[in-house]
Amino acid sequence: MEVLCDAMDYEFVKKDDPVFHFGDKGDKLYIILKGKVDICIPKVEEEIFEEIKDAENLPSNSLQESLELKRQIDRLINKYRGKSSLNLFPRASEKENPNDQDITIKIQNILQLRQRMKSTKRDADYNLVAEYASKCKTHHSLYFDEFLCLFKKVRTMEPGCHFGELALSTSLLRGASAFALTDLHIITLSKENYKRIFENMDQELKKKIRFFARLTGQSTDEAIIKFSYSFRERTYKYGQKIFEEGEIPIEVFVVKEGEVQATFFSFWIYLNNFI
Repeated sequence: MEVLCDAMDYEFVKKDDPVFHFGDKGDKLYIILKGKVDICIPKVEEEIFEEIKDAENLPSNSLQESLELKRQIDRLINKYRGKSSLNLFPRASEKENPNDQDITIKIQNILQLRQRMKSTKRDADYNLVAEYASKCKTHHSLYFDEFLCLFKKVRTMEPGCHFGELALSTSLLRGASAFALTDLHIITLSKENYKRIFENMDQELKKKIRFFARLTGQSTDEAIIKFSYSFRERTYKYGQKIFEEGEIPIEVFVVKEGEVQATFFSFWIYLNNFI
């Protein structure tokens, strides 16, 4: 434990600031001491086209605005239809000039349009990532394409949680973005120290990637890492009930190891280790 503590560094991140961006080099593991972090990943094609549909249904204030919105919609449809979203995103190295006045005006116009789109949505997180990204001095082209916000929040991590470990076990770039939901106090462990101290954990992470590869049929580690961010691992004891008939379903279960018996009234664990 003393060796581990000596290898860690303390960091502070202000509310709404990014911890890292999708496409950044993964060189740290993060552990939350105080505060919360939102994890955001690229949207899939269906979600992108849902936003395009929202824009198509917006009333226009003028003919010029209507024509400009139609031009944007036509371009987005041609760009995103039938293509993998991961292959379309610019990397973190593609940054705008933070002093570019045109970028600031463009982001303001995007947010105004998205607020009008939000009125038809019940999801409180509809514009959350857009609001995060608008406050960044760089990376606007990573998160926005015309009025589209290309990322979505998949989970919120709280004190005691760790994140960023998947990038440390491979040479891949970050498969998600992380933003500070509140002022954030974290400790970090570098990739070099991580591998030195947690060689066994590193092997477990590689097993996790192989497991999701078989589950999803994805051929790239980047897509697998993105998918895995939506899951959390749980272990159930022998005979422990998972859920009962009649309960409102709020999640899906995937068996990583063990067996499950289904009865008319409930599901019971016969072996353990669940995701």
